[in-house]
Amino acid sequence: MGNDMKLIMEDWRRYLSEQSSNEPTVSDFIKLYAKQKPKTLQKALGTTAKLTAGIAAGLLVGKVAAATVAGLGIGAGAAGATAAAGAVATGAGASAAAKAGADATEQAIAMIYDKIAERSGEMAKGLMGYLSTPDDSNDPLAKFFDIEDEYVKLLQGLDSELGQKFRKELLEYYERVFAQIDEQADGQRPLSDFLKATANQYFKRFLFKRRMSGVGVNVSPS
Repeated sequence: MGNDMKLIMEDWRRYLSEQSSNEPTVSDFIKLYAKQKPKTLQKALGTTAKLTAGIAAGLLVGKVAAATVAGLGIGAGAAGATAAAGAVATGAGASAAAKAGADATEQAIAMIYDKIAERSGEMAKGLMGYLSTPDDSNDPLAKFFDIEDEYVKLLQGLDSELGQKFRKELLEYYERVFAQIDEQADGQRPLSDFLKATANQYFKRFLFKRRMSGVGVNVSPS
């Protein structure tokens, strides 16, 4: 992992409410995305505001998942019935209720990861809006998905011929990233297993690779 990415990971870890000695995981990223841009993520996944709120509350992250599902009533009838049964159940009944609740949680989480891969194009499009984020933004996701203002100037704007070519290449890269996130186990993997370059790093690669940009220029670190 490059020095730029390491610094970004450190900044992001400081932002997260739950500190960890490990890199941010995919589930950490999706949770943060839901917090920062709930409407964008909701549209990208084609899901409900309630489920998006559940993701922001920690549906994909560790032990809070089951409580989140119960609190939001995700799974409608089955989840609601499970919650009601759990309140009065004892012995074997309580075990059955707990299992049903766990199953509802697993189904909700599996559905989300299925949607991430199936709707990789929409997930990618949702993040492209970060390209025009001001450099002094406090949004931690901008550190991954925004490019420096000086780089926009080098492109002569994002709507220039070169800017449009860059956006096309970057969009396709993001699509490939999200298409690989297709199962629940991926949520516990480091984000860098999939997202191997920030927008700034990808921009430098784009200008350097003549086949991509038609330029072939090495951009020095800012």
